[in-house]
Amino acid sequence: MKVLVVDDVGYMRHLLQRLLEHNGFSAVTAPNGTSGLRALEHDTNIDAVVCDLLMPDIDGIEFFRRARVIERVTDEGNAPPVPIILITALRPNDNSRKSDVDRFRQASQMGFEEIMLKPIDQDLLIHTLRKIELENSQSDNPDTGIEKIQDSIRSLQQVVESVENLQNKEVLLATLQTLETQLAGLDRGEST
Repeated sequence: MKVLVVDDVGYMRHLLQRLLEHNGFSAVTAPNGTSGLRALEHDTNIDAVVCDLLMPDIDGIEFFRRARVIERVTDEGNAPPVPIILITALRPNDNSRKSDVDRFRQASQMGFEEIMLKPIDQDLLIHTLRKIELENSQSDNPDTGIEKIQDSIRSLQQVVESVENLQNKEVLLATLQTLETQLAGLDRGEST
C-alpha cells in the first residue's frame, strides 16, 4: 500500500517515511499541502494520506476539502477519495486561542479516518493503515466477501438438514453446538 505523508517539518516527514517503509508500506512525501494535492492528482496509486493539521500554505482541513474533490481516474474507473489521517501537535485547552480550538473541533467533525496527536502513537498509526489496506483489498475484490457469506450459508444449510433428520438427543446437541460455532464464525466475519 502506498501512503503519502504531507508535513511541512522535514524530520517528521523523514520519521514517518522510515516508519511506514519499515512496516512494509511504500511511502512518498510532500513538504506542504499544495505539493500533496499535486501528488494525489498525478499518482492514482496512493492509497492513504497522513497529513499535518498546521502547515503554512494549506492546513490539513483545507487539504482534506480539496483532496475530496480530486478526480482520481484509474484503469477500473474513478477511485474513491483516499482516507486521510490527520496528525497534529495542537492540543486545545483553556489557554488555547479560540481559532485553534475551532480548527480542532472542525477537524474532528470532517470525516478524517483518524486524528492523532503528536508524538504519534506509532502502533495506532500502523494499525489504522492496516485497516485501510484491508478495506481497500476487500473493495478491490467484492466477490470475496460475498463468496464467504455464501459458503457459510451453504454450511449452515447442511447443518439444518442434518438436524431435521435427527432423532438421537446427543447427536442433536452436538449438531446444535456445530451450528453455534458456525454462527459465531459468521459474527467474526470468518468463512466456515
